[in-house]
Amino acid sequence: MENTPKKSKDEEIDILDTMLTSLVDLLEKKGVITQEEWEQEIKKRLKG
Repeated sequence: MENTPKKSKDEEIDILDTMLTSLVDLLEKKGVITQEEWEQEIKKRLKG
């Protein structure tokens, strides 16, 4: 296995944030989901 530098938690969070944002942007462009639907889903899941 290659030795790769470990990423900090902040870097990992930034990468995941970028991945999620890119995915939602793509889904929105394809007409699968709207920004409003995405935000509602996030709020619903955060409330538990």
